[in-house]
Order: sequence, then structure tokens, then C-alpha cells
Amino acid sequence: MRRIILYAGAAAVSLAAGWGAGWYVGGGFKPGHGPDPQAGRERVPVSAPAPGAAAGESAAGELTESASVLHRLRPDFSLRDLDGTPRGPEEWAGSVLVVNFWATWCAPCREEIPLLIDLERRRPGVRVVGIALDTASSVQAFAKELGIGYPLLLDDLEGSTMRRYGNRIGVIPFTVFVRRDGVVAHVRAGALEAEELDRVAAALL
Repeated sequence: MRRIILYAGAAAVSLAAGWGAGWYVGGGFKPGHGPDPQAGRERVPVSAPAPGAAAGESAAGELTESASVLHRLRPDFSLRDLDGTPRGPEEWAGSVLVVNFWATWCAPCREEIPLLIDLERRRPGVRVVGIALDTASSVQAFAKELGIGYPLLLDDLEGSTMRRYGNRIGVIPFTVFVRRDGVVAHVRAGALEAEELDRVAAALL
């Protein structure tokens, strides 16, 4: 039984130290169905960073180890899109890249997708790439339903690519902002708010 974490709350790792409050649910994962409702659940509080924590460190950073990729060249990857074509981040070199890890069964993931669609429409120079921890058939149906125009790639169900981006325990949604030069500038563990999404993207343009 695979294990994945669904974050329900607000937690961030940012250019300035941030904090969140909430909990996340751990349980078995069934492709296309999300956390197994019969699996054991635990609630873990997310608190503010310790006094004097360096920029980019927070409770979310400790949970996901996201700070390990901040201010470093983004990890490379080659993942197939919904047509089966291998795609990689070098394809969008020179753009501000917003890499969003998600799944169709994740309610916060679904809620923030319209914000990502709107961001790319309003901010020329920003490219959004969705990387799904899901099955191709589920993603295809959802993409058609919501009218997602940005590229959708498929990670494996263990979230191997996501973990290489610092999310070692599998929190989703999980979003990474990459500067034009390929350096990771901002990481968000948990659902994005419209203001944060636009503010960070605008600062990187």
C-alpha cells in the first residue's frame, strides 16, 4: 500500500521565513481515490518557525525539507505528458516556471487550479506546469472538465520527482517557483492563495 500525505491547511516556505497552522492526514493511497478512509490518521500541528530561524526555514520546511532546494538550480526531470511525449524543464527555459504537484482526488489541489490558469493568462512570461501524482485517465478527464491549457505531466504514484524537489514526505498540493535562470526562488507546501501566487510570480518577472 502506497503512502501519501494530503495537506489541509496553510504552510509555506518562502523567500522570507513564513509559517502556517493546520494539519495533514496520513494514510494508504489508492490510485484515483486518494487517502484510504479506512487507513490510520494522525493530526500533526504546524507551528511557527523557531525564533531566529533563517529565511526559507519554517515548520513546513522541516516537514518537507523544501528549504534544501531554495536558491539552488532546479532539479531536472523527464516526464511524459498526457500524449505520452517526454517533457522536461529545459523546454521552458527563460520563463518564470511554476511547477505545481497535485492529484485529482486532492480537494485543495483542485481548488487552486483555476488560480494557476488565470495566472498564466494574466502574466506573460510565466509558464505553469502541472505534475500529477495520479493516473493518466483521471488527469485527462479532469483536464477536459476544467479546461486546463498548461502542460500536465505524470509523476509516478510515489511522487519521486516531487521528492527530488524537497518534498520528502509527500505533502500536496506542493508548488515550486523557478526563476528565469533556473534557480528555485519560492516553495509552497499547501494550497496557494491568489495574492501570494500573483505576488511571487510578479516579483520574479
